[in-house]
Amino acid sequence: MQISGKLIGGIALVLIGLLLLEDTFGFNLSGQILPLLLIAFGVIHIVRRRNKDMHSSADSHSEHFEQTKDRFYGKVNDFESKVGDFESKIGDFEKNAGEKINNFERKIDEQVNKFDKKINDFEESINHTFKSGKVKYEKAFGDLYINCKGVNVQNVEVSSAFGNIEMQMREAEYAEGLNRLIISNFIGDVQIYIPKDMPVFVNCSNFIGDVEAGGKRTTGFGNKVEHHSTDYDTAARKLYIACSSFLGNIRIISS
Repeated sequence: MQISGKLIGGIALVLIGLLLLEDTFGFNLSGQILPLLLIAFGVIHIVRRRNKDMHSSADSHSEHFEQTKDRFYGKVNDFESKVGDFESKIGDFEKNAGEKINNFERKIDEQVNKFDKKINDFEESINHTFKSGKVKYEKAFGDLYINCKGVNVQNVEVSSAFGNIEMQMREAEYAEGLNRLIISNFIGDVQIYIPKDMPVFVNCSNFIGDVEAGGKRTTGFGNKVEHHSTDYDTAARKLYIACSSFLGNIRIISS
């Protein structure tokens, strides 16, 4: 509590009264009245000032409490507002996330449907190829290995750009009459395995490499080998092979 000027004045009055009372301590009533009055006024002044300071301090504490309470409730309101904004953002996020998930699932379904359609188209193409009596094998890059076990080889076409070709035809199904195999390769070796007793007519050529068929073999540049079995013309089942390549070896192997 700070000491104000009025409080100092009250204390001064009390001290003056005590000094005067010391000079008049002989119970002289007329000499004691003024000191007593001064003492009384000083005490009253001190008590009033103390009460006023107490009320002022109480008011100050009350005002501080109200301000603190207002700040507290203000922060609570701000927190509740932020919580509300956060819940709103969560709701927007859930909504947007749900829409994105639905869009993603829809795109996945579309891709799956397209893939299924391509599979169906491929299966229909394969079925059409077999029903029409023609079997085709094609590849642009990489080796091509074909096992014709159980496959009707009445009309087979094979083509490749870059890579080796190997065909196993010893367990193929040969139709009555002519069975036809046409192979075209740009760069790579070609090997064809046929049954040993199959009547065959072979017409093979390449620009660079070796060509071997029916016991005949050529090498170097611009090679061509033509061979046919002795019973080819009269055979009930027979195989015609035409194979051409730019760069690579060609071998027809009977076993």
